[in-house]
Amino acid sequence: MYEEWLIAIVPNLLVAAFSIEIGYLAWRDSSKPYRRYFAFMIWLISPLALVLLGEKVVDNIDIVIALCILEYVLELALLLLLLKFVTEYTETPGFANRKFMFGLFVLGAISPLLLATNSWHHLFYTKVSLTYHNGFYIFNPTYGTVVALWGIFAIGILAICQFILMASYLHAPKNDKRGFAIVSVALFFITASTIIYWFSSKDNPLLDILALGLFGGVLIVYYGVFWRNILDAPPFTIIQLLENVYDGTVLIDENGRVAYWNAAARKILVDDQGTMLPIGTWFRDQPEYELILTKDGKETFWSVKASVVTDVGKSPGTVLVLSDITKMREYENALTQVNKKLAILQSVNRHDLRNDIVALGGYLELLGQNGQKGDPRILQAKKVLARMAERIDQLKDQQGDVPIEKIWVEAQKAAWNALNQLDVSKLNINVQLEGLEVPSEQLLERIFYNLAENSVRHGKVLTRISLTYRRENDRCVITYEDDGKGIPTEKKELVFEKGYGDNTGMGLYLTREIARNTGMTIIENGTAGARFELTIPAGRWRDSGPAPVKK
Repeated sequence: MYEEWLIAIVPNLLVAAFSIEIGYLAWRDSSKPYRRYFAFMIWLISPLALVLLGEKVVDNIDIVIALCILEYVLELALLLLLLKFVTEYTETPGFANRKFMFGLFVLGAISPLLLATNSWHHLFYTKVSLTYHNGFYIFNPTYGTVVALWGIFAIGILAICQFILMASYLHAPKNDKRGFAIVSVALFFITASTIIYWFSSKDNPLLDILALGLFGGVLIVYYGVFWRNILDAPPFTIIQLLENVYDGTVLIDENGRVAYWNAAARKILVDDQGTMLPIGTWFRDQPEYELILTKDGKETFWSVKASVVTDVGKSPGTVLVLSDITKMREYENALTQVNKKLAILQSVNRHDLRNDIVALGGYLELLGQNGQKGDPRILQAKKVLARMAERIDQLKDQQGDVPIEKIWVEAQKAAWNALNQLDVSKLNINVQLEGLEVPSEQLLERIFYNLAENSVRHGKVLTRISLTYRRENDRCVITYEDDGKGIPTEKKELVFEKGYGDNTGMGLYLTREIARNTGMTIIENGTAGARFELTIPAGRWRDSGPAPVKK
């Protein structure tokens, strides 16, 4: 007899005790919503276990029915708290809001209400009785038709929770699957015991299947809380990651319906009246395209990337990622307008400068006709005018749509074109760039011109200019050298600063800027005389013959 009492009572008492302790552990740090729901849910298991125990030891049928009503009320609250805990714990957005939960409460409350008024209609129990067995009482009801409503309600919520947990487990990172697995196993244990309880004969009060199921579930959760800290480190799910992504993310199922959308997508696609924009018309054959959406009277531009989700050869849906490119389009339009204005201004200035050059050339011709034809100063002035005219023509060429980088030119030719624009007749010129080709003739020629012009202007004892190149791995290094007075060590970087120097202060500054804009670098590292090294990266140079290799 004593052993039978232990078998019948101890599981319920242990469930009650463990539930109180686990609920307290969860409540100690209740800053997170899922911990609060978990604590209340576990605490409700304690009185439920005691109620189930009371149903076995009370011999008054009216009190037993009252305990059954309390049992259903506790189970209703427990199911609702379980659903809120699972949705909060898995960071599952959306459906478990107040309106939905209130609807579930109303639906679930029908059963205890029918039980409380059963004596009027006998729809819940058609007949009840108590049977005494080994010191305990067995409640033997004959269920009515409406009891199935409670079974569908309870099993439905348990199945929804199990589905959410399993889906989160499948999508969670490997190290974060632990929490989902423990909660899912506990829930499965309780669900299985509930189903077995419903279909068992209930003829032995020592075998309380529902109490044993609760006891097993609580033990599993107890293990998870104490030994695996599942409440301290909730799993970080894919859904949680997507909810915090800046871009809108939408999952369209195989029937064209929205299966999931994150917070950013909801903000993009729903207007102030709560109407969703016609996403069904967005599908395209290409994986990436752009859309113009009008929301609240304002146009916005979006880049849409579509990826088909595949699962074992099937296509369960499509993922759309929406990125806001409105600002980028505004910047592009503003840049286009600025470029148009600059092009117009350049055309006007080029036209005016060409007219001024023609006029100045006419004056020089008149001076030559007045007996000063052989004056070297007039000849030098004509050369300057010719260079100016050439620069204007180059500006006209660069205004076209053809990218300069696509034009490959001989570095040797570019160097001589630059040198011939200066008075270098008294200098020893050594150009060894044969075979080397570099994109953008005008830019490279301009670099050579600026370097040579700097040498001629500042090299008072200048007698030699040298241009050579070598290959360093996949890069090319062009070396420009002269034997002028050189650049002091403390000024080797300053000479590239804008405004530095005793002339315009722009020559070497523009040289470095031109180099940067075409992916090149330039430094000065001379010891006797000036020495500039222009480094050209891979893909921006080529040679038609074997180039010198660095020794």
